[in-house]
Amino acid sequence: MPRPKWVEPENEEQRRAIADLEAAVKAFEDAEKQAKAIIDEARERVWAAARVARKLRVPARFIAGKTSRGRTTVHRHVPPPGQDAGEQP
Repeated sequence: MPRPKWVEPENEEQRRAIADLEAAVKAFEDAEKQAKAIIDEARERVWAAARVARKLRVPARFIAGKTSRGRTTVHRHVPPPGQDAGEQP
């Protein structure tokens, strides 16, 4: 069944309700973008700290447990001790 087509607001009350809805949607979208940026920054801080810990020979399995990630994920984000991120083994 096709969606019903929208007609123009019938009165000022509908116009205000639509304006309020649009403002709420915009605020929600802005908050989502801000939250994503905060999460991305926090994630990078976690992996930066994990790289430091790994350079100091903290075991990958320990880092995996603390970050609630698998060892494969840790190995993907954190090079083994003595190896820079850009080097291949």
